[in-house]
Amino acid sequence: MLSASDVVRLHMGHFIAPGHLPFAGAAIVVTAYLVRHPRGPVLLDTGIGVGLQEVEDMYKPVRRPLDEVLRDAGVSPAEIRAVANCHLHFDHSGNNFRFPHVPILAQKVEREAVATPNYTLPGPVAEFEGARFELLEGEAEIVPGVRIVPTPGHVPGHQSFVIDTREGRSSSPARRFRTRRCTRATCTRGGSTARDERIRRTRRGSLAFRNSTPGASPSPTTSRSGSARLSAATPRRARSVCAGKPGR
Repeated sequence: MLSASDVVRLHMGHFIAPGHLPFAGAAIVVTAYLVRHPRGPVLLDTGIGVGLQEVEDMYKPVRRPLDEVLRDAGVSPAEIRAVANCHLHFDHSGNNFRFPHVPILAQKVEREAVATPNYTLPGPVAEFEGARFELLEGEAEIVPGVRIVPTPGHVPGHQSFVIDTREGRSSSPARRFRTRRCTRATCTRGGSTARDERIRRTRRGSLAFRNSTPGASPSPTTSRSGSARLSAATPRRARSVCAGKPGR
C-alpha cells in the first residue's frame, strides 16, 4: 500500500484573481499532485496553460516550468504513467499536451465542455496530437489505490481523487483556494458539505490498468449501472488533492 509520503504536492505557479471576483487581486496558488505508485507515477492535474492572450491579461498567470516541477519531485514527463484532471480549465490541465499517448482520465461531460466557447484552452488541454483521453461516466480506478469520484459543482464534470495510504485515505472533497491573504475551502454551486458526502458514500470504482507494463491500456469492467466494481471501505479521513479556480 502507498504511504502518505508517496503523494507529493507540486507547486505549479499562481494567478491573480480578476476584478469580478470577491477576492479580486489575491494570488491564487495552483497545485498539482504526483502519486508515486509501484506501477508508475500518476499525475493529478498538469498546471497552467499558455495560448490565449485574454487569459494572460485577465489572470496574469505566473508559471513554474513543468520539467522543473517534476524534476524536483524526482521524475520526468516521460515517466508519467497516467494523468487525471479534476476538470479541464486552463490552470488544471494546461500542460496535458506534454503527455501524448498517455491515458488522460476525465469525465465524458467535461471533455465535451472543451468545445464550449471561453471554457478552456482547447489546444494544449485536449486537442493536441497524440491526445489519449479515457472518458468516464462515473467512478473509476486509475491504478490500485487511486480512484476517481465525480464531484460536480464547480463544473458539471468535476472529479475528485481518493488515495488509499497506510496512514489513512486522502481525498479531494472541496475546491481549495490558497491565496496570500487567506486559505478557504469552498465549492461553487454544490457546497463542500455536499462534496464531502459524495466522498463518504464512495464504495465502488473502476478502471484498473491491466498490468504494470508502461503503455498498457486501462481495462474497465462495467456493471449494469455503468460503473465497474472495486471493493473499498468508507473513507476515514480526507485531505485536499485538487486545488480549484473560479470559473470564467
